[in-house]
Amino acid sequence: MAVKELLPKNYSFCMSYAFASNDKQQDIGVDPTVVFSTILATVNLIDQDSQPVNGAETRYYSGGWRTIGTTVNGITIIELLPKSYS
Repeated sequence: MAVKELLPKNYSFCMSYAFASNDKQQDIGVDPTVVFSTILATVNLIDQDSQPVNGAETRYYSGGWRTIGTTVNGITIIELLPKSYS
């Protein structure tokens, strides 16, 4: 948690996490708590027979290719800011 004393008016806020950022505008005179949330993103890799593929390295693109991890039972999971990734 970050705390900063500000005058009660509308501000732009930005959160950076895992090579991505989200921004929002909020009137802190109305609601002084600015909340950013993450989501769990799941990558599921299956073969042509719909069986999970183990040991595959998974990545996502956010200004460059970023490693998520290696699949276990065909799955890797990462916590990210909610936005569009490739």
